[in-house]
Amino acid sequence: GKVLRKTKPPIRIKRLAISILGNAQPKTLTKHIQSPENTGFTARWLYVYPTPVEGYRAAPAVSLVPATAKLRKLWNLMEGCDQPVEVPLGAPAVAKFERWVDEKRQAAAEDHGGVWGQWLGKQGGMALRLALVIEHLWWAGDARAETAPPTRISVPALNAAMQFIDLYSAPMAALTLGDAIRPPSEQNALHLVQIVTERKLSSFNARALGRAAGAGPLADPKVMDQACAVLAEASLIRHVKERADGRPGRPPLLYKVNPVLLRATAPTTIRRGARA
Repeated sequence: GKVLRKTKPPIRIKRLAISILGNAQPKTLTKHIQSPENTGFTARWLYVYPTPVEGYRAAPAVSLVPATAKLRKLWNLMEGCDQPVEVPLGAPAVAKFERWVDEKRQAAAEDHGGVWGQWLGKQGGMALRLALVIEHLWWAGDARAETAPPTRISVPALNAAMQFIDLYSAPMAALTLGDAIRPPSEQNALHLVQIVTERKLSSFNARALGRAAGAGPLADPKVMDQACAVLAEASLIRHVKERADGRPGRPPLLYKVNPVLLRATAPTTIRRGARA
């Protein structure tokens, strides 16, 4: 690649490609996504938002010899190659790819200007890059050392890339972007839903629940009140406005839980991408 600069000599980069695997704290990620200067930068990321794993197990020892040999096979592709190598889509894959990209653009148009729409709009290029990687990984894993490197992206490699985006990457992005841009009151309400569903509570005292382990931000009475208000407005919980002893006075913060909520699969099923 060649980077042209206005007042300085151009920079030539032999292989203009970089891949970074890392993580970010929720507040840092939210800051990037909600920033006014965000003009599509966060739409170029692949997000991973797995369910936390309980407990701990030491990873078993893994031999790096096979992986090193395959990596060396990929590295040797660069020997004597001073120019980028073009590996286009094979003819049978073009029509399939065009239809898939068109579906993504139509879905992105429904969230025009939103971060979810921005992310969907970038997935055509992402699918091509992933398919290229997958094609070369398959080639590197081929035990026949004499096979020539890929010259076309095949339908199976393209299918694998598109399925990865549809079945894994898109749901992960929806969860991440949805949490990052959702108002704090809704995020806290979802945390309350998670506690209620995990503990299968048919009713709860808001103050007592806020003092229990795992309450997080709900330990703040004001935060708990806001979360309860959000769920009550959605008819997921109902404030019991009577004292158990029948005496006059301020009723306790006791809430009855809608049985529908206990039959649901907790907050992950209602988190999705939305507008910033």
